[in-house]
Amino acid sequence: MIKRIPVSIIYAINKRVGFMLLAKFGTKRATLTLAKGVPIVGGLVGAGFDAATTKAVGAFSHKFFS
Repeated sequence: MIKRIPVSIIYAINKRVGFMLLAKFGTKRATLTLAKGVPIVGGLVGAGFDAATTKAVGAFSHKFFS
């Protein structure tokens, strides 16, 4: 799922997030803030993957049983 996102968008997101973390919190606090955000990002990626695989299984089942 993540391979479908253009590299330029990922680069722009990383640039903004990195700048915000360094400017707002500094190096010590940035690590803590980033660690708190990892489960949220992981949840979003997992939800996207689950939705894609469920859709694929549904499409296959519909073709197979029709």
